[in-house]
Amino acid sequence: MTIKMPKVLVVYDSLTGNTARAAELIAEGAKAVNGVKVEIRKVDAASVKEIEEAEAVILGCLTRACFECWRLEDLCFKFWGLKAETLKHV
Repeated sequence: MTIKMPKVLVVYDSLTGNTARAAELIAEGAKAVNGVKVEIRKVDAASVKEIEEAEAVILGCLTRACFECWRLEDLCFKFWGLKAETLKHV
């Protein structure tokens, strides 16, 4: 019997590097859990297929004037058919 390693996907967008650093720290913490495979992707490099294959997806982005970045919103819409603002209530 083969046991599949759970996969965590960290997807982020960063303008100044602060969100990128936070994503790296989150991924590092997740990697500390035995038996968990962790991948980190900038939002432009993330694919819907990768999201489908992950058991957990962690999203992070900058905010500007209290709005999420359009790249992350676009990815959410492609995968879930939702606008990012809807995810706050999920």
